[in-house]
Amino acid sequence: MEAIILAGGLGTRLKSKVKDVPKPMAIVNGRPFLEYILTHLQRGGVTKAVISVGFMNKVISDHFRYRFGTIDIEYSVEDAPLGTGGGILQSLKFVNTNPILVVNGDTYFQIDIFKLLAVHSAKDADVTIAAKFLEDPDRYGTVKFDKTGSLVSFEEKVKGKAGFINGGIYLINKDILLSASLPPVFSFEIDFLNKRSGDINIQIMPSDDYFIDIGTSDDFEIAQREMGAFL
Repeated sequence: MEAIILAGGLGTRLKSKVKDVPKPMAIVNGRPFLEYILTHLQRGGVTKAVISVGFMNKVISDHFRYRFGTIDIEYSVEDAPLGTGGGILQSLKFVNTNPILVVNGDTYFQIDIFKLLAVHSAKDADVTIAAKFLEDPDRYGTVKFDKTGSLVSFEEKVKGKAGFINGGIYLINKDILLSASLPPVFSFEIDFLNKRSGDINIQIMPSDDYFIDIGTSDDFEIAQREMGAFL
């Protein structure tokens, strides 16, 4: 299996903690955050990762070069920010397998990747999203799905209302993107998933595995305390 890691964001909300490196390279318990993600992918059977990079991309490529453990690494360089969707679309030119695993570079969600693939295959899905239940999902909005796991809707952020969030890990059939008429810059979540939810097969795999998003200073500090066990 091959994966795309979205690591091209600017990380503006974390500048007080991380000043001289892109957010996925923030040091967490002595190691770059991206190493935790790659270790998880390696354990899940990923053999190649395409890292979609932008801001300070040389920091990432100089550190990892073209190999991490058993994973071959290639880089898809964004000359200007493309959004999550544009980053995925540009990275597809380096991908040979189908479906493709897509992972956010600033979240760590320790799901069973083999199980995600099994769900995706069994449901003949176009997109399968790993979802995490949070008591306080204020930052994210939530996903609604039926008893079979089929997506019902994406819900806006509602303060104080618990629910499942999009955990930032997807399995995507490449053809569903390559056959669509899409601009070079777009949000995968807003401009594709939200708009196409009624006409493509989107499945949800809920998981209670460990989840952390280092997008805020508070969660970055939590990651420092909790993530040492995951390497």
